[in-house]
Amino acid sequence: MPLPFPIFISATNYVFMKIYNSIVLINLLALASCSTNTKNGTGYTESSMDSTGKPIKLQVDTSVMVKDTFFINRTTGTKGQVVHAIYVDPDNNSKAHERIFNWSNSDISNLKNYLAQLKKGGHKLIHAAIGNFPTEWRPVYSYRGKYYVYDPDDAAGSNTIKLTDSLLMPFFFGDGYTPIALQSFKNNNDKWVTIKTTHYPEIYDTAYGDVNIYTVDPKTGLSVWITGNIAELMVPRQGVNNYPLIVNRSVLRKYDELDFDKIDPENLIK
Repeated sequence: MPLPFPIFISATNYVFMKIYNSIVLINLLALASCSTNTKNGTGYTESSMDSTGKPIKLQVDTSVMVKDTFFINRTTGTKGQVVHAIYVDPDNNSKAHERIFNWSNSDISNLKNYLAQLKKGGHKLIHAAIGNFPTEWRPVYSYRGKYYVYDPDDAAGSNTIKLTDSLLMPFFFGDGYTPIALQSFKNNNDKWVTIKTTHYPEIYDTAYGDVNIYTVDPKTGLSVWITGNIAELMVPRQGVNNYPLIVNRSVLRKYDELDFDKIDPENLIK
């Protein structure tokens, strides 16, 4: 089914990205002072120090990497230690599984600030009838034609989304959950949901835009979220455990993320 609007696909980024310069600068300074090894085509540091000058232990925790672990990529240091690994986690009881399948975020500083700004501007939140529509969502990625959930090396890139009857709260890089007021919530039919958001320029410079959500798999809740010119596969919390988990880990937790397949929403929307 052709889409009524053009879509530019991003399999790893959701909506608009924010650059958090301080984090990038810290890592560039750390890497600049370290020796690197690119023998396997992937750079990694053999020695490094944190911001206090304390040596960082260059060893990825491999305790969950059991004998039958499938490695997408594994980089070792000069002494054989694993310094970067991307793998499919076979252990349903691992910390990575717990983090992905039971994610939460207790930081409400953005929410408190947003509500204060709304009150200051004389704005009131609506209470939309969202019914039993799921309220917590996580991205699903395609890798070599198969769907996975993903534990990124940089936790700031989790790209999860929370929803209430008043707010849409995407997780932005480095900023945590960022609340955006709802204007309306509409179930168009069994497949389509439209969420319209309200932009208050005195609070955010850039408008988030409206979200069109199409259910691809009613059993797991897998859906295509379309915002502006970005399309992303998402799954609600209760459907996350239907997909295997890819874990990306490095010693500095700021390594390159895995390149996933591009998705074509026109092949998913019928």
